[in-house]
Amino acid sequence: MNIAQLKPLILAKVEETGYIFYGIEFVKEQKIDILRVYIDSEKDIVVDDCQIVSQALSAYLDEIDPIPTEYYLEVSSPGAERELRTDKDILKAKGKYVHLETFEQMLEGVLFEVYPESIIIQIKGKNISVSKIDIQKIRLAIKF
Repeated sequence: MNIAQLKPLILAKVEETGYIFYGIEFVKEQKIDILRVYIDSEKDIVVDDCQIVSQALSAYLDEIDPIPTEYYLEVSSPGAERELRTDKDILKAKGKYVHLETFEQMLEGVLFEVYPESIIIQIKGKNISVSKIDIQKIRLAIKF
């Protein structure tokens, strides 16, 4: 079974535990295979949340045995500077400090408004409109 086939199974199990599925990756780090599952929730993710999901996933993966080789399971939060992958993620980030990249520029400021085709980012009190189609990458950012 490949990761694309495994993704909907993991998504269902994560949601069954009451968390939001953010993403999955299968990587090799220092000759060790790692299945990394990222979770989210309406509130901040803490270690106990990761442990709850890890236990549920571990039992489930042992049962269906989708990966024929030995691997480690890691369950983690996507982090404080998580990428905003969907329109729902962007809308949820309204009012938060973000970093975004377009073909021509990099901007950091408060995500002030979200429209179907564009966003407004506020930088030093000025509102700048950015078309969603021009956004190459957008993520939460930590303001220094």
